[in-house]
Amino acid sequence: MTTLKEIKKHITISEGNRKVPFPNLSLPPIKTCKKGIPCAKDCYAMKSFTQYPSVRMAYNKNLSTLKKNKALYFGLISTYIDIKKPSFFRWHVAGDITSRSYFRGMVGVALNHPKTKFLAFTKRPEFVDHKNIPGNLSIVISAWPTVNHPKTSLPIAWMQDGTENRMDMDKCIQCPGNCDNCGACWELKRHNLDVVFDKH
Repeated sequence: MTTLKEIKKHITISEGNRKVPFPNLSLPPIKTCKKGIPCAKDCYAMKSFTQYPSVRMAYNKNLSTLKKNKALYFGLISTYIDIKKPSFFRWHVAGDITSRSYFRGMVGVALNHPKTKFLAFTKRPEFVDHKNIPGNLSIVISAWPTVNHPKTSLPIAWMQDGTENRMDMDKCIQCPGNCDNCGACWELKRHNLDVVFDKH
């Protein structure tokens, strides 16, 4: 049986912190994101990726395993969830969905673990199969003021820097800044809501 120690040789899954208090997995920012996105120059994830060698090593290790053996990558994530049985799991605090086949891997993990709720924010809606999203996988499309409004039936995360005015505030919640006493993003689609994040 694969152990957590063996999993850590190939991928790093964070156990969470005050702001994101549940297991989460990340990939290198910018490198795995859509090219030319305006948020790249102000990327919050890039700050920790640049500043902390341990963070950089963890994210790069995840990407390396993904590139070498995609089945192993998703298999180890699935095994981690088998062992830890988290109620919640967050994809990509840093980085993004890299391809359609990657999204299918996320779907497979969710289908195999119906008791865990999964969440991912993405600027890659073209990789998301809107008709095949399990009920326990919440996909939220990230919007940026200078990028065209994404045409989607999925919830939208609006970044507010003082210039964004396209959202309907009657159908939005305001992010309080951390997940430990909120959790609304996991249920946005069910409640037909979007979310607004202040620039951070």
